[in-house]
Amino acid sequence: MRASGYRTFSAAGRLALLAAAAVLLPTMVLVTFQYRQSRELQTKTQTAAKEDLRETLLGISKTTETDMVRLSEEAFRPLSSATLSPADDSGVKEHFRAFADSHPEVTALFVVATCSSAGKLPAHLFSRGLWRDVPQTDQDAKDVVAFFNQAQALADPAPDHHKLAFWQQSCKCEKRPPLYVFRSTPDGFLGLKLDFDYVQQRLDKLLAQTVERNAGRSNGALVISALGEDSKEMFATGKPPAQYDVAVSFAPVFPRWQLAGGYSGVTIAELARRNFETNLLLDGATLALLLAGIVFTLRAAAREVRLAQAKSSFVSNVSHELKTPLALIRLFAEMLELGRATSREKEHEYHRIIHRESRRLTQLINNILDFSKIEAGRRQYQFTSCSLAPVLEEVLSTYEYQITNLGFELKTRIASAIPSARVDADAIAQAVLNLLNNAIKYSGDSRSIEVNVEGREGQIAIEVVDHGIGIPRAEQEKIFEKFYRVSNDLVHTVRGTGLGLALVKHIVDAHNGKILVDSAPGKGSRFTILLPCRAVAASSAEEPASKGYFIAESSNS
Repeated sequence: MRASGYRTFSAAGRLALLAAAAVLLPTMVLVTFQYRQSRELQTKTQTAAKEDLRETLLGISKTTETDMVRLSEEAFRPLSSATLSPADDSGVKEHFRAFADSHPEVTALFVVATCSSAGKLPAHLFSRGLWRDVPQTDQDAKDVVAFFNQAQALADPAPDHHKLAFWQQSCKCEKRPPLYVFRSTPDGFLGLKLDFDYVQQRLDKLLAQTVERNAGRSNGALVISALGEDSKEMFATGKPPAQYDVAVSFAPVFPRWQLAGGYSGVTIAELARRNFETNLLLDGATLALLLAGIVFTLRAAAREVRLAQAKSSFVSNVSHELKTPLALIRLFAEMLELGRATSREKEHEYHRIIHRESRRLTQLINNILDFSKIEAGRRQYQFTSCSLAPVLEEVLSTYEYQITNLGFELKTRIASAIPSARVDADAIAQAVLNLLNNAIKYSGDSRSIEVNVEGREGQIAIEVVDHGIGIPRAEQEKIFEKFYRVSNDLVHTVRGTGLGLALVKHIVDAHNGKILVDSAPGKGSRFTILLPCRAVAASSAEEPASKGYFIAESSNS
């Protein structure tokens, strides 16, 4: 019997729409919210990364200042205003010589009096072991005073005699500009001059340590550079990036320079965008899994609803299918019992109808029982070696009268040399009868059915052909499902249980065969059963329960 179906707005469709509305709407809201959160996270990540790099650069500046303060404290603390007196400068000389011996990076030391109470306003200049006491009219003293004044102009204006002031000459004036450190005293100032090589070595080490501590915190290598007033790299920890992400003043130690940081091959904005894309990809994968789960759940729910509807329709159709032959059998049996047959021909006709309907009822009940056994995994097949030709000839001869009586022309062509096979003859007969019933029901106005049996490339082919309403190609893989009904309005005029083709498929599978269908709407259908000449492979015998049937072997031939 050909399975048929409905194309109506069923409860399954309504359930799917309601579930989609209930699930997809919150999902879309969640997706929108998550996208906005990811965008905000991208902006916050970029801002946080820049702020973190800024803090790193400021930390370098602070560390450098701390080093200079420590060095200056060691140089300046032992000196007091009293040592600036021209009457006694031995203390200054002794301290400068000792300090210079322990700190070769300091190339010059200064003590300069700027208050008139100091007398002749002396300048004590100590450079590389050479001590000079000169008046401030001396050019070297004038330069030192000028540097001090410039450093004071850049320093914090709050009066603090212990606060340091820094000065460095312009790189345009001197390619290796030294660093000057000054401290004000009540009657003048103290100062020292640092060698450029020392400054370079100290900065290289400090920058390298900072980069090492920050290694692995991004997808690119951190590069930190000290930029001169012309924005060119004075010191750098690696190949400078195309664009620095953050730049801060290197004051107070190097007031003419800047500290700049960036990542080689990537910018912070690109890193933030990569993180956004990664988060978006993860969110998309999660959403895809969620949607897949929703779709799977909806399909499963819709399938269960369709199955419930199909079962309900099945019960209704079975009831009708059972009532029709029973009603006919009862009617004509009563007519015979009451002697209402007017002639012998009428009696024979009534007997034929009763016999036909009883056979129909028997086949219907057998189908239902077989289906029940299949669902319970208890369907058994008795396989024996036999020739299919006599089996099929007997089925067709037994059924031919009923087919002819319904106005059909049955054309049969059974090849004479059909190889033997191990089959369950009754099951094959049942499959062919189901295909014949299917052809009768859906032939429409056509009254021609063909049955062909032949050997075909090591297989036995059994064809049942009708010229009826046909089956759309999109439905052809589904018609062997239990209870399935083709989406064709012509189908609904025919009653059926929806089990015929499902049973045929099960029987053919049990024989390790194939069931093929070739059909088109309005052009009829050709169902072909292909059975191997050596049916029942070992794999089928090993795992029968998983396919819903048991296999029993027989040696009878």
